[in-house]
Amino acid sequence: MKRILLLMLISVLCFGEGVGTKIDLADLTLGEQPPKVVDGGLSFDASVPGIASSAALKEAYDLSVGIKVALEFRIFGPQSNVFPRLFDGGKLSLHLQMEPYTKHYKIKFLVSVNSDVYQQIVEVVEFEQGAWQKVEFTYEPQGRVMSLKVGDNQLSMLPLSEEARGLTGKVNFILGNNQLKAGGKRGFTGEIRNVVVTSPYDPNPREDEATFSKPSVGGEPVRHSVVSHLRGRHLAFPGFDILPNGEWVVVFREGEAHVCPYGRICLVRSRDGGLNWSAPVSISDTASDERDPSIHALPDGRVLVTHGGWNSWMFYAETKDKFPGASAYIQQVGERNFGGSRFLFSSDGCETWSISPRGDPFCPHGPMFVEGRFLMASAFRRDGSRIVECFASDGNAQNWESLGRIGSLAKDSVIDFQEPHLLSLRDGSLLVAIREPEIGFMYISRSVDGGRTWTTPEKTPIRGFPAHLLELRDGRVLASYGYRYFPYGIRACLSNDGGKTWDMEHEFILQNNGLNVDLGYPVTRELPNGEMATIYYHVTAERRDCFIEAARWKLPAK
Repeated sequence: MKRILLLMLISVLCFGEGVGTKIDLADLTLGEQPPKVVDGGLSFDASVPGIASSAALKEAYDLSVGIKVALEFRIFGPQSNVFPRLFDGGKLSLHLQMEPYTKHYKIKFLVSVNSDVYQQIVEVVEFEQGAWQKVEFTYEPQGRVMSLKVGDNQLSMLPLSEEARGLTGKVNFILGNNQLKAGGKRGFTGEIRNVVVTSPYDPNPREDEATFSKPSVGGEPVRHSVVSHLRGRHLAFPGFDILPNGEWVVVFREGEAHVCPYGRICLVRSRDGGLNWSAPVSISDTASDERDPSIHALPDGRVLVTHGGWNSWMFYAETKDKFPGASAYIQQVGERNFGGSRFLFSSDGCETWSISPRGDPFCPHGPMFVEGRFLMASAFRRDGSRIVECFASDGNAQNWESLGRIGSLAKDSVIDFQEPHLLSLRDGSLLVAIREPEIGFMYISRSVDGGRTWTTPEKTPIRGFPAHLLELRDGRVLASYGYRYFPYGIRACLSNDGGKTWDMEHEFILQNNGLNVDLGYPVTRELPNGEMATIYYHVTAERRDCFIEAARWKLPAK
């Protein structure tokens, strides 16, 4: 039964630019499990399974005229789910993403057209128990942008797609959950106060068009072209190399969504330096999800393609139930029959492929061929701990053995190590870049004895992941990486001392018009004329299905 809760009137709250004056929290509609009134705010409790506090604003808001919301919250205790809601209206929501064993969490502002079409802005925040956090977010269909501001951080803005800026109808917003029923699965445990809603909301145009300006490096524009785009399909995680005859070859994963049973590995070619591309040809597919391919032209004339096999959709409850038939089949056959790394060799220019036995080590950018053998860094879990090791095999990618441990993290570590990439430098040393997704900074480790001992992984100033490393002909090391922070896109950075330091003052922005964070995994090759070619997967307001894109660009003179 619905009840009415009286709260003090909050008349004016100022958050940065603009003043919110449009909300009267004199009464709220309570859910079946009401929050408690504490110091002028509300205390929500979702710690008991099946019981979660919630309350709703009584006024509905018309999204077509824009809206601005400001609030403060603080977290108490562990959350009962990964995505607790602070402010939810279905089409617009502000929620947290809180993974176990981390001391950082994500604040996400989501604009949802439907379950498959959405845009979001994500900010990473350091967790501090009981500390108040200020948040402000806007949906501005007239200005064609959405924005999110957390505390004193810089305002993050994202252009709205045509569909996203066309939301209509009045929306009722819920605090602390995604529904008023006690059984809501997205309950928040903590306090919310100082909620201010301004609607209609159409501020004066902001002077930040430069945020969305076309990328350039050294004053010269970055030239972009589409490698492959299939309407209604999700293309991602490319690998890229150039064959001895000059032909460009790109491999990528094609599927229905980022996580699904239908992932397969496809290959496309270009004979004119990336201007025109063939239609995709499938080269590897099973009843599970094939993903994260790489391709390498080897010194002996062979071409190697690697990729992983993972029952990805079965890892998440919501996607496992979405594909019941595929899930049941995998369980009948045996989940272990679909995992591991795959190594495909071609001796005829990528026309036909032989397959080596599956191996255990894996990384998205694949191994390096060094003095007749393959070297590869791989991250995995053992007894709850995260471990990164260097592996070696023979020249046929068989008989893998561990050479040495690169780094390890305890189960309760506040950071995580994933998707390392190994680079063999001309001076004989080895360099490994490690993805760290919690705070987003690249970690680096080095070996000078062929991979048997390694320096402790150190955090670099590079924020983005996962990174691809390349030693240029002039000896500099280039890291290219997906930038899953606003403005979303692809970036690169140089090291002049073999990866010890990085010139972040001159970080290169190769692309900055991403629609959301589902992008990245770049691979860069140095062309004979000294230009760079970077291949990655991307998503934009114009192309909402993830696609493969190329960037041609020139490094500034050394």
